[in-house]
This record gives sequence, C-alpha cells and structure tokens, in this order.
Amino acid sequence: MAAPDFLDMLHLGLQYVQDYAPVLVGGTLIAVSAQLLLSLAILEGVWRSIGQVPPTERQRQEEDPSHNPLFRHCPGLQERVAWRSVGQYPTPIHKAGLSLPSGQSLSFWIKREDMASPLYGGNKVRTLEYLLAACEAHRAEHPAARFHV
Repeated sequence: MAAPDFLDMLHLGLQYVQDYAPVLVGGTLIAVSAQLLLSLAILEGVWRSIGQVPPTERQRQEEDPSHNPLFRHCPGLQERVAWRSVGQYPTPIHKAGLSLPSGQSLSFWIKREDMASPLYGGNKVRTLEYLLAACEAHRAEHPAARFHV
C-alpha cells in the first residue's frame, strides 16, 4: 500500500471537519479547521523533505530496538523506520494533587517527558530520534546531501 500523499491527507482532514462541523460552533470550528490544515501542511513538508527512510546497517548494529516503544508494539517498523536513541528513558511518572475551591481534592499522574534529556525537554526528544536518524540514513545513501535549518 502506497503512502498517502498530501492530497489524501488534506481530503481526510476536510472530511473530518465536515463530519464534526455540527458539533463544533463558532470560533471553535475555525480554530480546529485552521489547526488541522496547518498540521497537514507541516506533515506534508516533513514527508516530502526526507520521507520514510529505512535504518542503515550501522544503525541496526548500534541501536537496540527493544528500547523503542514503537518498535516493541509494531515490530514490522524496525526495518522500515530509521531511529536513534537520543533521550534517557524511561522518564519518571510523578503523582500530583490539586485541591479545588469546593474542598474536593484531585490526584493525577504526570509523565515527565521534560526529563528525557538534560539538553532538550518535552516530546521534542522523541521526535528528534526519528528525524535525526532519517537524516543520517539519507546522508549515508546520498553523501552529497545537505540539510539546512
């Protein structure tokens, strides 16, 4: 099955907006539509710039796929998606509490993705693991390639 192109993604996004338009009202519909279209444009740009790149032999040798939750749950992706471990995992989960003005207290859990790296915080680290590995694999196949930020 071929990967969906930008028009397929745009069609799905517009279908989503049409399906849920009766539920959403006013500014909310506009905000959701704008966010969806922006997200689709960003995804299209990333996909077209590099695309899905399989791991290099060096990446296969140096990385343990059992440390990647995506590969543990979808092992078929190990040979199709380049990946480099950049973060320090697992990140901790902390229990937190909140007292409401009504006197009721809530407790909840927080996954501390900001602690995945001392240099970079949040989910950027998990995203970079795939993007940097894809750049590395692309460069190995196309040594003359240049990447501009």
